[in-house]
This record gives sequence, structure tokens and C-alpha cells, in this order.
Amino acid sequence: MSGIHWEDAEQLAIQYPETFTRPGPKRLAALREGDLAKVCTCNERFWCEITAREGVHFTARVDNELQHTAEHGISLDDIVQFEERHIYQALLKQENTSEPTYR
Repeated sequence: MSGIHWEDAEQLAIQYPETFTRPGPKRLAALREGDLAKVCTCNERFWCEITAREGVHFTARVDNELQHTAEHGISLDDIVQFEERHIYQALLKQENTSEPTYR
């Protein structure tokens, strides 16, 4: 799925350091297949399960129902690609004792 305009969480953290936080470099570096990353497009934030990583580039499956599919064209279970700078939150699989899902 190409042509998606992802919001840049890294830039927002620089612009608004007092009110906006995102995962630190160590946490982002730890993300692997099976972990969850929250991204944003068209003012809708949602979780994706990482299926592959190559450097700062991720491939992931959308892991929750979305409200604004008509605006951005993304739906549950779609495969998307984004960069590390687009990640708002991260949940490592080892931190979650139950099956990670946000559906």
C-alpha cells in the first residue's frame, strides 16, 4: 500500500517537547517481528503488528478496526509500510503476557 502520508512522530516530538512524547531510540531499535507499533495518518492513530523490519523501514499488518477508512483507504489486516520516525508508541511482544491485539 503506497501513497500513504504518515504523520512524523519524530518531528512532532522535536516541535512540541513539553507535550508530545514518542519511544526513545533504544525502544525503537528493539522493535522486531511480532511487536506492535502505533502510527498515524489522516489524524487516525492505530496499531500495527510488525511483520518485517529492514533498518528503519517496517512492514506491518493493521491490527485494529479503523474509523476513517474512507479518508485514507486503510482497513483492518491491510499490509502497510512506514519508517521508524512515524512510530508514536511501541509495545514489545515480551512485555505483553497475553496475545497482543488491539482489535
